[in-house]
Amino acid sequence: MAIDIIHFKSHREAAKPGIDKRTTERADIRRKYELGELVLEAGLSGELSTVVLGMLLEAKAKLDSKEGQEWRRRWWSKGDRALTKAQHQA
Repeated sequence: MAIDIIHFKSHREAAKPGIDKRTTERADIRRKYELGELVLEAGLSGELSTVVLGMLLEAKAKLDSKEGQEWRRRWWSKGDRALTKAQHQA
């Protein structure tokens, strides 16, 4: 689901003024879209935005705590399994 964005500039793009800004904006939009897809993949589309934000803020606090690396490892493992399963079902 989350895919690293690689952008190759052609010589015409490199010559256009503002192309770096457009590229950055596109990457930002793409990242926001990917994060929205993760909310859907987690089955949270029916939740209120305030609930989802509260969950994310609590998760951020855990990542910033002394046990942050353990939480990161645990959640990475769980997320990796879910994304792998979703890719195999697609």
